[in-house]
Amino acid sequence: MLIVGVMTSSTLVPRFTVEPRSSVVRAGSSVALTCAVRPPGANIRWTLNGSTISTPAARRRGIELSRDGQLLIGAYNSLSSTPVAASSSSSVSATGRVSHDGVYQCAAVTQAGVIVSSEAELQTACTTRSTYIHTYRGVATAGDTGDPCALPCPPTSKFQQTVCLPS
Repeated sequence: MLIVGVMTSSTLVPRFTVEPRSSVVRAGSSVALTCAVRPPGANIRWTLNGSTISTPAARRRGIELSRDGQLLIGAYNSLSSTPVAASSSSSVSATGRVSHDGVYQCAAVTQAGVIVSSEAELQTACTTRSTYIHTYRGVATAGDTGDPCALPCPPTSKFQQTVCLPS
């Protein structure tokens, strides 16, 4: 008896098994955003701030787009000087450095359709030796972390429970 499998459009409709996640990143560190989909043959595309990241643009930005859906940044950059040129997809400093800060998304494309992941924001961390203030049930405590404290630059939420202050 010969059993033949039939490929239907429902088996080709892409769906995410892993979506990229937001992160606060220290300058110079490596970063990987992962986008995994079913079916495995889906074409994965990435965007930064709503603009498609082409392979040549990825190389110029120090980004590697892997065949398995990962976006890899070998040495994370932020801008320390005033931007001289900007577009919807990048900011470039006077020294020509490109910032990796922004909102990333992946899209999975098959013959049956396209799906777009949730947004993942990468943001540069400020690193400083710090004193912390922690509020729990209305009681504030303070202390010295003794270690660098990584905070988003600028903080993304004024409602954070733990606030690090430069020492």
